[in-house]
Amino acid sequence: MAIAGEEDRDEQRYRRGGLGAPSSDAGRDGLRRAGGNDVLAIHREDGESVRLAPAIADLVIDLLGGVASGQTVTLVPAGAMLTTQQAADILGVSRPHLSKLLKTGKIPFVSVGSHRRVSCTPI
Repeated sequence: MAIAGEEDRDEQRYRRGGLGAPSSDAGRDGLRRAGGNDVLAIHREDGESVRLAPAIADLVIDLLGGVASGQTVTLVPAGAMLTTQQAADILGVSRPHLSKLLKTGKIPFVSVGSHRRVSCTPI
């Protein structure tokens, strides 16, 4: 799963009045540390609070920190098999360069018909 264009949609909803603040300000978007006890509570639009386990909360905070600093954040399910273009995009290289890495054995892949698939694990 990849998060792409979320900032643009949030900014548009903010301008229309659908959000309390732009996505870069997580504290006003309903994400709060609850009383310093390392529990992250997400407040839904209906007012219900959802508490996240500390490990999940840390991941969410890291993810939001990356988005807030302008980094591209990509979530990939464990064990996912990626196309060469998807793997190249995640690595920030061209597809032809990734193909060279695959041919030299620096990154393992599996053949599916005439296509190559790269596991997200070594990336």
